[in-house]
Amino acid sequence: MHGLEIEILDRVENVSNFLSDSKVLICSYGHLAYEAISLGVNVILVAQKPFQHVYGQVLDQFGLVKNLAEIRYLGEKELHNAIEKMANPQSMSSIGSKKIKIDNLGVTRISDIILSMLDHGDKIKMTV
Repeated sequence: MHGLEIEILDRVENVSNFLSDSKVLICSYGHLAYEAISLGVNVILVAQKPFQHVYGQVLDQFGLVKNLAEIRYLGEKELHNAIEKMANPQSMSSIGSKKIKIDNLGVTRISDIILSMLDHGDKIKMTV
């Protein structure tokens, strides 16, 4: 096919180290997908639930992922084509260039806001 090695992993201790060595990640919409995007890994989303597909479409429209059908509707050919496209170096560089929008500073910005509020004596209201 295209010489890709496919590994199925569960309970990975250090996801960042694993992802930084990956070319393509197949996962559902969630934290793992966002972490992979922030590291510049090409992501193929396969939704387990309808809302994941809807949210994945937004990321696909921004060129950050390839969003496929929900797993119950996904055909083998569609998954194969997505993997082959993501493994194509021209496709990967095109998608990767769109990921420059992510600066990996989200947590820093949030902590700066919280610290600023605490420095000014503002109360933080939390709703659960």
